[in-house]
Amino acid sequence: EAVASAWLTPAAALDAYARGSIVLAPPTLATLEDLAPFATFHDAVRSVKRPLRPICPRITTADDGAMLLALPGDALHDERAAVFAHRTRFVVDDRGRFRSS
Repeated sequence: EAVASAWLTPAAALDAYARGSIVLAPPTLATLEDLAPFATFHDAVRSVKRPLRPICPRITTADDGAMLLALPGDALHDERAAVFAHRTRFVVDDRGRFRSS
């Protein structure tokens, strides 16, 4: 559910998330991280490789007990083929916020 809305660039949204000004769910965080490097919509569209694979995270815990979402390609996920070269999991940090790694 939304409690507020704003038009932000991916970089501005990620900055606001890092400052704690907004909350992002892992799928939105991943999408913004993926879009941030592109200058234009057309650049982002040209980067897409088809077919798109479904991403089904596995909810588990890290060694320190923190909740994490393991993505395909992570050692804690059953599917060994990675979907992303730069991200295999989302971990909940000590502030209760997700960060990708």
